[in-house]
Amino acid sequence: MAQIYKLTALKIKNAKPKDKEYHLSDGGGLYLRVYPNGTKSYILIYKKGNKRAKQTLGLTSEITLEQARKLAEQAMEQKLVLPNDIIDREITFEKAFEEYRAIKEQGLSISMRKKIASYKEKFFSKLDKLPLAQIKRKEVLSALEYLIVNNYAGEFQSARSILSVFFGWAVQKEYCEHNVARDIEAKYFFTKRSTKHHAHFSELADILGLKKTIENCGSSYNVKLLFMFLLYTAVRPCEARLATWDELDLDKGIWKIPAHRMKMKKPHEVVLSKQILKALKDFKKHKKNSNAEGYCFKNFRKTSISPTGLLNMIKYVGYQYKISLHGLRGTFATIANELREEHGFGNDIVQACLAHETQNAVASAYNHAEYKKSRAKLLQWWADKLGDIDLENLKNTSRFS
Repeated sequence: MAQIYKLTALKIKNAKPKDKEYHLSDGGGLYLRVYPNGTKSYILIYKKGNKRAKQTLGLTSEITLEQARKLAEQAMEQKLVLPNDIIDREITFEKAFEEYRAIKEQGLSISMRKKIASYKEKFFSKLDKLPLAQIKRKEVLSALEYLIVNNYAGEFQSARSILSVFFGWAVQKEYCEHNVARDIEAKYFFTKRSTKHHAHFSELADILGLKKTIENCGSSYNVKLLFMFLLYTAVRPCEARLATWDELDLDKGIWKIPAHRMKMKKPHEVVLSKQILKALKDFKKHKKNSNAEGYCFKNFRKTSISPTGLLNMIKYVGYQYKISLHGLRGTFATIANELREEHGFGNDIVQACLAHETQNAVASAYNHAEYKKSRAKLLQWWADKLGDIDLENLKNTSRFS
């Protein structure tokens, strides 16, 4: 009895995407698979032993319905085992990667899509014409050779990771037998880089010069005060930027940072110095901060100020290569350790102010001290060395946003 087919070219064209992937039967185990992003392919569904198996035959943009039917018939005749000369084994890297992107990219962020597109154009395109099943590690390394030669370890790792996910998908699609990218380890191709410390000052006069420059520059009031908050508290930039009014108790002069925003995933309490406390109270009285809630330091979109906002101000006043945001913490630690005889506290208190975990696991189990009083005294000593914040200049020279 002749095979009765159910699909037509018109039905395939009119098959609209849905929220979930779905199949339309043509008969004889051949189906049209429609993805949520509109991509369509032909697949063969059959029994392999006691299990149900699927075999992709090709995208509708690559093969016709008649070709898909012939491929399905050949598979049925050979007991549902597709031989090596079927399209899946001949598929090139270029075609497989296009299919992969069509299916997977819908769930990725815009930045990740751009990264994949960039790597595809610059590096992966060298693999385009090679049959996917024949690609070995040496071909992948050859495609990424530029990154290896120029010692771009981070970019290499990122590109290798993308390829590893792709080849893992291709293995599941039975386009190739092995994930060749997964076996490549960056440590064998890159020399270990020396640790590069954040740009910071070692002399008190240098940080005082920057402080005065910031007080008198034309940047926004809230950006300038955020810088002062970061400088006087010696916290990490992200901890300061994302500070909220409900974390601050201005009456008691305490800032309680929740565990989820700390690097060590432990809550951290900062006793605010008299200088920064006065500045915060004055800032909260400002007409645009009346009934303040949410982030303490907002941009014009009413979200938290980005690192770029602070870095642009540092660049604007001519300190771009002299100091970094994290370098403010390094400046505090360097000067505090240099002048240890003046304040009387050891490096353990300095590190506690920085919320660093310096002990090993055994020591930590027995020492739960947070050195709150000592930290408060050291941060007040630091604030006294920095001096009062010139609030009038801070406001009068600023554009408040």
